[in-house]
Amino acid sequence: MATGTLTTPRFLVAKYIPDLARMEPKNIGVVLWRPGTVLARFLQSREAAKFVSDIDVYDRWISHWSQAIATGEVRVKRRDNVTKDSDDFLCALQGTQKGNYVLAEGGEMMQKLARTKIPAALDFLFHQLVGDATAPGIVESEHRSHAMASICNRLFSEAGLSDRRDFVRTPQIECQVGAAVREFKPHYGILPNKQPHAIWHRVDITHIKDVDSTAFMFDNLVRKGVVAGKDRCGTMVHGDIEEQVKGALATLAEVSTIINVDSPTEAHLLTESVAMGV
Repeated sequence: MATGTLTTPRFLVAKYIPDLARMEPKNIGVVLWRPGTVLARFLQSREAAKFVSDIDVYDRWISHWSQAIATGEVRVKRRDNVTKDSDDFLCALQGTQKGNYVLAEGGEMMQKLARTKIPAALDFLFHQLVGDATAPGIVESEHRSHAMASICNRLFSEAGLSDRRDFVRTPQIECQVGAAVREFKPHYGILPNKQPHAIWHRVDITHIKDVDSTAFMFDNLVRKGVVAGKDRCGTMVHGDIEEQVKGALATLAEVSTIINVDSPTEAHLLTESVAMGV
């Protein structure tokens, strides 16, 4: 469906029910959908969700829903997965709810919207229905980061890399930069004998500081011989890449292999190729 096409978005309200007998739910997020587009925002900070009895369980539910929304696909037993292009997407997402965590039908927006207007509409709904005091930009950034981490963690698990004894999350790698020794912390690494063989880092390419710091890390590690070459550096990106700043991708491509985690098959192959250094 074209970007400018107007459709009436539908939404769900994520709720946490502390006591199922009393049924006094608290709104914790919003999921907004139109054909081909789905976005969500949840309470992310522990301070904002301080009414939750078990924050670790809460985090797992938010991660689970965020992953389905980020990939635009809900896994359904004994039938084909439901994608965000389907009118059944929200219904399929509701099918994942259980116990204290539910996705209640919210209804439809009052007017038809183009896809480009969905983020603003989500912002409006979230603050109307959830009312978190956290700044919108911070909440959205935390949500994207949480979803991205979930996708990447699953990718490494399915590739069998996270089962390796030398696989390390957030390794600390020292490198001489000028007169000082810098300590870099990529999100993932394979470090046989504690020496970096391959490293990967998640990057939000809409944030220029994130792009520049990652490029700086990879460039120094490769030039100083700490990592054998840029083929052993993986930049993991996510989202509608065609709409992002092309210069950011070009910068990162000079020092690493770009891995778009929204293309699972290709991402799997590229992640393995970085591990092998080919």
